[in-house]
Order: sequence, then C-alpha cells, then structure tokens
Amino acid sequence: MAQLTVLDQYEMLQKDIEKLKASRSAVFFTECKIAQGEKAIMILPAKSAKGEFFDLVDTTTIDNEVIKNPVNWADMSLKNGKWSYDIALGGEATLKFQAEVIEFLLKSNFKILKPAELGQILKSEPRLRCRYS
Repeated sequence: MAQLTVLDQYEMLQKDIEKLKASRSAVFFTECKIAQGEKAIMILPAKSAKGEFFDLVDTTTIDNEVIKNPVNWADMSLKNGKWSYDIALGGEATLKFQAEVIEFLLKSNFKILKPAELGQILKSEPRLRCRYS
C-alpha cells in the first residue's frame, strides 16, 4: 500500500468536509490544542451515528497557506449509546495517546456548526488544551 503524502491526507480531509457541507446537516464539533501548531478535532454529524476524529499538525505551506496535515484520524461510531473508534495509525504509545485525546474530546463541550460554517474547522484556534497522561 502506497504511503499517503501530506497533500493526499489534506485533500482527504477537505473532501470529508465538503461531503459534510453537501449533506446540508449541522454537525457537533469540538477541538483542543495538543501542542504549538497541533490540534485535535472531532466532527459528529447531527443526523448520523458516525463521526470522525483528526489529529492535525501545521506541516507545510501550499499556495502561501499553512495547511493542517491530518497525521492521524479515527472513524467514530455510536452503538448502544456508547462511542467507539478505530484509530488509523500508530504503535502502542500512539494508540494510547490518541485514545486519551478522543476520550477527553468526547467529554468536552461541543459547538453546533451549520454546513456553511464548516470551512472554519481547519482555520480555528482551539482555546481548550487537550488533557492526557
């Protein structure tokens, strides 16, 4: 399997956001800052039992704009009132870290965003610092 480039990962995230906009459904959104230039976001569409988590890092500039590269992500699903997730990449320490950030975000306050507001997801600066061990 070919490794995804930064641009591939960024375009994948952009397509996911465009699909959400096209669905014309509001989403629940939360985020937290992991480190300088790195944040975690969670997007849970209002009319779905599925959602997504992304760990985003400022890594490169395209057309004079710093892009947020999704260095890791997880598909989220709601079943029997409990969220589960499948983290895409990582060894034991990374999976533990990502799971702690996901659990932290699930307990944090969510904003409701209209489809037209989804473009701000990648440009927003989190006020909340992620908590993990």
